[in-house]
Amino acid sequence: MKRSLGLVFGLFLLVNTAAHAGVGLHGGLNFANQSTSAVIASPNSTEVLLGAFYESAGDVLHFQPEFNYVKKGIASYLTVPLLLKLKIEAPLFRPFLVVGPAVGIKADGPLANSFDFSLDAGVGAEYEMLPKFAILAEVRYSLGLVNVSTSGATVNTRGLYAMLGVHFLLN
Repeated sequence: MKRSLGLVFGLFLLVNTAAHAGVGLHGGLNFANQSTSAVIASPNSTEVLLGAFYESAGDVLHFQPEFNYVKKGIASYLTVPLLLKLKIEAPLFRPFLVVGPAVGIKADGPLANSFDFSLDAGVGAEYEMLPKFAILAEVRYSLGLVNVSTSGATVNTRGLYAMLGVHFLLN
């Protein structure tokens, strides 16, 4: 059964990406904080986020892998979110929801583990400026699920991303 479901999902992605796929760039701010087991609470910080994404084709459901650089307070990570995107296709204005896991590999930060795993969820909208070009705005929450501290305390990352970007339709 698992093999059949995997085959069906793989075929869905193959067929889905052959139609109107798109790529894009986004950037913005991460309003970061950490949940911690330490007595002293960690301060909130405003950090940077930059990235690129691929969006598979589809009528309503899309697969959107991303490659992002995210500063998460305690460290910077190169993250790979694997998002499912539910988008209402309309002529000019397209609202959407995204949800999925994100794997992070530490780029820098002396007191942080080299690996982070989070669950991301957000809302946004695209506005079509030209037939194959749209601008987008998105707000996303990232909930860290693993301890990223090497100092003995338990520290989980949290972030509220406010992003703007561009989306190019490939065909």
